Amino acid sequence: NLSKGQKIKLEKAISDIFEKGALPKDALGLSNETMEAMYAHGYRLYQSAKYKDAGYIFHLLQTLNPADPRNYLGMGACLH
Repeated sequence: NLSKGQKIKLEKAISDIFEKGALPKDALGLSNETMEAMYAHGYRLYQSAKYKDAGYIFHLLQTLNPADPRNYLGMGACLH
């Protein structure tokens, strides 16, 4: 269960996404450095031929930041 403070943060993030058009990564407070680290992890998985696992990472990144075309390319590469 979420605490009252966590619920308030989550409600604000959802409001920012759907009412203000914020990117989910921004609404959740994820830094560019965090996003880059996640991308690098997905890329390493892809390079290691762990396509299914890499695909999960790229799908998450795509959801968090649909404005970054690398996430779509990574996802597509995993499905190819």
